[in-house]
Amino acid sequence: MLFRSKIMPKILYTSFDTVPAPKGAGVHISYFTKALTEKGYNVTLFTPAGKNQKEQDIYMGAEIKRVKIEEDNFLKRTVVFSRAVEKELERNYDLVHFRSIWDGISIVNKQNRSYKTLYEANGFPSIELPYHYPWLKNKGILKKIRLNEIICLKEADFIICPSGVIKDYITSLGIIEDKVRIIPNGVNTDIFNVCPMPALPLKIIYVGTLTPWQGIFSLLDALYIIKEKRIFFILNILSDRKKKFEKPLTDYVSRLNLTEHIKFLEPAGEEKVASVISKSHIGVSPLEYSDRNLIQGCCPLKILEYMSCGRPVIASDIPCVREIIDHDINGILCNTADKENLAHAILRLAENPEMMETIGIKGSLKARETFTWHRA
Repeated sequence: MLFRSKIMPKILYTSFDTVPAPKGAGVHISYFTKALTEKGYNVTLFTPAGKNQKEQDIYMGAEIKRVKIEEDNFLKRTVVFSRAVEKELERNYDLVHFRSIWDGISIVNKQNRSYKTLYEANGFPSIELPYHYPWLKNKGILKKIRLNEIICLKEADFIICPSGVIKDYITSLGIIEDKVRIIPNGVNTDIFNVCPMPALPLKIIYVGTLTPWQGIFSLLDALYIIKEKRIFFILNILSDRKKKFEKPLTDYVSRLNLTEHIKFLEPAGEEKVASVISKSHIGVSPLEYSDRNLIQGCCPLKILEYMSCGRPVIASDIPCVREIIDHDINGILCNTADKENLAHAILRLAENPEMMETIGIKGSLKARETFTWHRA
């Protein structure tokens, strides 16, 4: 236990992600904040300001303070945020709960700190950033970032992470295993509830970013094979629609002559996401086989949402996904990098409605028993 006092502590919860936001991090932070305030904790949520967001507000029962950051350069933005966190630490907090090294390094390095620290490690910039900014590979700044990650892990009083894969990575760095606890992501089963399967044609859903490491180009290759078999389908893509990632994707869709089969939907909150999933037959998560997904593999929120809605999931056969899906029982695991393999998995479900229904129901049961936000 971090606290023995009966007086509920003051918590500073810092995040370099904007809140609220439709992406997974925003959803995760919202539910964790709600859980803390409902238990009576005095929570201050500290984040960058998103477009048209107030600098101070009440959110999920917590005071939320937002930092306006004018910089466009990512690393410069992190510096501005880190300095704002440093200033906020001058206030009296009992616990500081942080999600990244950008805020964490100021938090753990503060001299004579009186607060306890909780590091919520969902991913690591030294692994992630080269996928966003390829020019960073082999640059000295990555070594500095990695060092700061290790400092945050070693100096934090306690660490939580969403998967066994991340815990294994953390302990491989010499961190004491007893200091790390796994708390998987969750799903709101009141919103993501089971609905009857829709009528044909076949509808496939992909929820998530359009970044290449999500494996969406492999999915398009597989769908081209299905189209060549003269099977009509619709793929609904529900994403953040960032232009730098969407443009190459739409060009590829056009090149494969898949335009009539692909629909790009606007970013949406949980209710809309649940509605789109309920109107689909199959959910896909074709994560790429890369360090980003293998070393720091998280607990993919979209898989839990598909399962909770009773939709069978086809996902990459990688360690973090195997923590959620039991192959051929409550989901289908396959080598999604192999377009023939992925196409076969989709067709296998599409041609077996009873199997689709059975796997979907078993997936829903597992999500509701094991992966709820309430449990997390």
